[in-house]
Formats: sequence, C-alpha cells, structure tokens
Amino acid sequence: MLVPERGGDRDASARATADARWPGESCHRARVGPRVKRGDPRCRCDRDAVAERLLAIDGIGPWTVAYIRLRALGDPDAFLPTDLGVRRALEARGLPGDPRSAASMAEAWRPWRSYALQYLWSGPMSSGRDTTDPRLAAKKEQAA
Repeated sequence: MLVPERGGDRDASARATADARWPGESCHRARVGPRVKRGDPRCRCDRDAVAERLLAIDGIGPWTVAYIRLRALGDPDAFLPTDLGVRRALEARGLPGDPRSAASMAEAWRPWRSYALQYLWSGPMSSGRDTTDPRLAAKKEQAA
C-alpha cells in the first residue's frame, strides 16, 4: 500500500495507486500486486505458508495463489485446473476439460505439474474450430 508523504493525504495515495494500475485491473489487485512482487523469486521460502497467507487476503483466490506459486515462487508442482486455457487445451486433446477431471488427471503428473501446465498453455487451445483472425491469415499469405 502506498503511504503518503508527510503532509500528504490519503486521497493522493489512493489516486496514485489507481493511476499505477493496468487497464481493467481492480484497485485491490493494484495494491496487492506490489506486495507480492517485492518478494525475491530466488528465496527458499515455505510455499505452503506463503499460499496460506495469500489466501487470507480478500480478493486472492486459489487460481491467483497457484499462479503466484508457479511464476513468483518457482513451484514445479503448481497446477490451475480451473484455468480456461487449461480446460480448452485438454478438450482440444479429446480429454475432459472440467476442473475436477483436470485436477484428477494432473495428480499423475506430480511433482512436475507446472511443466504440464506450461505444455498445455503452449499447445492448441481449441477443438478444431478455426479461430484465426482472417486479417492475420491474409498477412501471413502475403508474406509467404
């Protein structure tokens, strides 16, 4: 949380926080993000303790905690079964994409579920339906 300088007011601090956020990002997330970013990703911290503390913060849920474990804490076993990209990637491979089935299937990938997650995110995300922007396809044809 931004702390106003002496003589400053809380409204100025709130405006600074709101101005520093990404488009579409909530004020709450803009305040919480820097707290997480201050941590050194090379630290050998207790990931479970960090996850527990993050879940205690209003507005932080399991998806966000798993993503922070993956990206900021370097957890090789983080998995996001409710992630839309994961669900679509599983369905594109003919597998059930509901979160319960995804979580159950991912148990076989322990302790390396983060790598499976990256693999799913990098692969096809649709079930055969062409979602290519026609303008991009035309540009590719012109370049070839």
